[in-house]
Amino acid sequence: MIQQIRKFWKSRHRGVYNELAIKFKVSPWKIYKLAHGRRAVTNVDSDILEELFERGIISGIRPY
Repeated sequence: MIQQIRKFWKSRHRGVYNELAIKFKVSPWKIYKLAHGRRAVTNVDSDILEELFERGIISGIRPY
């Protein structure tokens, strides 16, 4: 867990995570976890993944 937090704080996309967190009213940590493979549970999560894809932060969205 500590290593994940360190990776989050050193991430070059941290500014984007913070920006999206404000836009979607969630924590930057949730954005980070979605960007690194967490499954989308809600429609908001799906919207976040689409935004990350449009910005080029993730290469694709896996269908479930």
